[in-house]
Amino acid sequence: MSTVAPHRPDDTARRRRNPSGGLITLLPVALLLSCLLFAAIAYVGVGAIYEKVINDLPSPSDLDTIILGENSGVFDRTGTVKLAEFGSDRRENATFEEIPSIVIDTTTAIEDKTFWQNSGFDPLGFVAAALDTLRGSGRGGSTITQQLVRGVLLPADAFKGSIYERKIKEIIQAIRLTKEFPGRAGKEKVMTTYMNNNYYGSRAYGIRAAAEQYFGITDLSLLTLGQAALLAGIPQAPSTYDLRANAITCPAVPEACVGISDGVLVVPLDTQVAKRRVDVLNLLKATRSSGIPQETDTIDAAAIEAAKSETITLVEAPLLKMNAPHFVNRVRDIASEILCPPEDSFCTRLDTDGYRIVTTLDWTMQQAADKWAAAVLAADMKDPAPYLAALGVPKVDWIAKIKKTNLHNAAIATLDARTGDVLAYTGSADYYATSSSPAFQPQFDVLNAYRQPGSSIKPLVYAYALQERAITASTLFMDVPVDFGEGWTPADWDNVERGPVVTRKALQGSLNIPAVKTAIRTGADRIFRWLKDGAFTLPEDTNIHGAALAIGTMDVRYADLLSAYGGLANGGNLVARRYILEIQDRYGNSVWKAADPASTLKTMLTSDADGLITDIIAGNTDASQNPVWAQRKLIAANGKRRPATFKTGTTDNSKDLAAFGYLAPPKSSNAPLLVTGVWTGNSDATPTTASSLSAAGGVWQSYFSEISASMPIASFERPATLQAVVIDAQSGELPGDCTKFTTTEYYIPGTAPTTACSLFRSVTVDAVSGLLWGNGCSGTPIQRDVIDLGLAERDWPTWQAANLEWAERARQGVGIVGGAREGKTDYFYASYWRPYGESWGGAIAPTTYCGSGAPTPTPSISPTPTPSGSPSDVPTETPTGTPTETPTTTP
Repeated sequence: MSTVAPHRPDDTARRRRNPSGGLITLLPVALLLSCLLFAAIAYVGVGAIYEKVINDLPSPSDLDTIILGENSGVFDRTGTVKLAEFGSDRRENATFEEIPSIVIDTTTAIEDKTFWQNSGFDPLGFVAAALDTLRGSGRGGSTITQQLVRGVLLPADAFKGSIYERKIKEIIQAIRLTKEFPGRAGKEKVMTTYMNNNYYGSRAYGIRAAAEQYFGITDLSLLTLGQAALLAGIPQAPSTYDLRANAITCPAVPEACVGISDGVLVVPLDTQVAKRRVDVLNLLKATRSSGIPQETDTIDAAAIEAAKSETITLVEAPLLKMNAPHFVNRVRDIASEILCPPEDSFCTRLDTDGYRIVTTLDWTMQQAADKWAAAVLAADMKDPAPYLAALGVPKVDWIAKIKKTNLHNAAIATLDARTGDVLAYTGSADYYATSSSPAFQPQFDVLNAYRQPGSSIKPLVYAYALQERAITASTLFMDVPVDFGEGWTPADWDNVERGPVVTRKALQGSLNIPAVKTAIRTGADRIFRWLKDGAFTLPEDTNIHGAALAIGTMDVRYADLLSAYGGLANGGNLVARRYILEIQDRYGNSVWKAADPASTLKTMLTSDADGLITDIIAGNTDASQNPVWAQRKLIAANGKRRPATFKTGTTDNSKDLAAFGYLAPPKSSNAPLLVTGVWTGNSDATPTTASSLSAAGGVWQSYFSEISASMPIASFERPATLQAVVIDAQSGELPGDCTKFTTTEYYIPGTAPTTACSLFRSVTVDAVSGLLWGNGCSGTPIQRDVIDLGLAERDWPTWQAANLEWAERARQGVGIVGGAREGKTDYFYASYWRPYGESWGGAIAPTTYCGSGAPTPTPSISPTPTPSGSPSDVPTETPTGTPTETPTTTP
């Protein structure tokens, strides 16, 4: 016990702390002393406590009979299709004589520097680790023997109780193991079993498999000191330190590729794993300086320093193919969390205990996802016909449209919105592609990475605004560029300024300016918090994007975006994603089952707001409402259109192109409610010249039509609580004398319009020039009913001023250039889609006088002051461009 005293704070230091802080500090130390006491009892082998503890522990002699690498099988949702095995597919055992001394020394330096001297438990190391943890710089305190025991010599029930009880059993078992296999020979046995049992990332188990998978080395004696230190540092956090996950393909990062040929895999020296290697080598140096005996006599300080900067190049290791590999990788991460304690990051049990893992995957859908994602690669081929025929891809229009657009990759996912089950998950166009480039990195999982969503985020923004009653489906916006702050002046994809447009058409046409104005009216920070509290795990805690988030400038995971669309599909009710249905042990006993989806259900939106946003974006696959986006409508097996929602998204320079949507709910409550998301682009986010409607939208249409072809056709039903009102289709108000077109719109109770023709007034104009009548006009004065756009958005004077400038140009007709972005005036939407003809709803009121050139009259109603600078209204970072989707030319 005396060894603890020097590490304790003295009495003076203790008196400076508050009483509760002292208790918190003393509690772990007291617990530690208890562990040491139990260990001492176990070591001498006497006492009732010792006997009670070891009753349920396997005999240490079992180490001779343990079978390492009993595979765990991963299956589809039916339990009949094997997707992969975890374990011996990449396990290669080595004898102690085959493991180089530098591998042993680097491993003991980072994991257990007194391995050759301790009794399986290192009290001083344990105390030091505990005190380091109290100081906020925690490190592992388990010896190599303890780690081995934890992996193979503790029963399953040892992991169910208190962590302190398990730690006591672990210490006792480690000491027993050392006594069972004493001396140098025993230590060699423990070290060999440990090195063969370690997980080194990239699905490599054991030091030999790791050396071959990463470096192409089968003779371990050929490992360099730098390579040995890299491998020694991986097991404590194999996901973080996985060399392949940290690698780039030259020349993707030029400074890391100096003197290295293009196409070679390199791990840059500023990555976490390279820094981990430096830590290992520093500990090796310190251990040697401390006088602790080591296995290697030939390493000097200069060699250690040189190894720190040794170039890290990897080989293209042969892979044993899995089905649905990106999905299987996600399953492994989740199963590890289920089966192993948090500190056991490499979860050896998953690879050695023969579990049967039944997942949520639908194998038929997965095969379709793999096929249609791989079809994107045909765009790079001179003669793609044989390749497409081999895939089973029929002739589709979009493959020709993405040729020569510098687009090289795709990803697809489908889930059941009712259960959260992930039914298909393809993270790249071809995981096992034999050729790769920075633009196409086959093993990179785009769906689980952070990318910008572009306009595919807009339905969520509008949905929340509808729920909060900041807007209605017929709120009138002016689609006119304006400086929203700090010089940020977004425009639409074609730099066309369409003037007055209601919410429904603004979203269906994916206009950017109304979306930004919606975020400002609602509160961008409120939208951000709602997204973060719902489906999204976001990299930021606060909104740093301002109102720009409404056009998809923030980074999200596409898997989260898929879940968010699932919430829209499921009546505003979000269900947590599921990848695993059940895990059974090797004997067929269930050890874990997925929770009932109802237990994870979270209300994301009211049914009114959800039904309204669904009604709007369902119009995107109905040619009578949106003939442009309806190019990508879904077709059932009988040739009829299948109702579905649909929204595309494109980020700046077409780096990320997205398409998301869902089907109408099936009548059967047991049938899946399908939601599908598609990404197209390049792995390294280099620009493309493709449009989302052609690329992501084309893949979405082809894939989603195939997997739903034989399903019964269902229709969307609006919530009965929505109020149906006939309105003026262009102004969004009630019909009046000014009305040219009417339509039926739907409203959350209490939000329907109550005014008509409020933007219209009668003015006196010059019959010749059309300007406001004044002294010196050349024509005669006449009365004209006109739209006074100075009355629109009058709560925002900056917007109002831009609107008046646009109105003066629009009065002269379409194609008139000007404004903040030098855009052109036009009617909604474009020449190939004119739902209201060539009209903005009436003649535009002139803003200037003829003759004397009198000043522009002030609006008839004084504008209210601009709201005082809410940070949410002004982006803190100016986006590099306009994240919108680019529709194709005339359908």
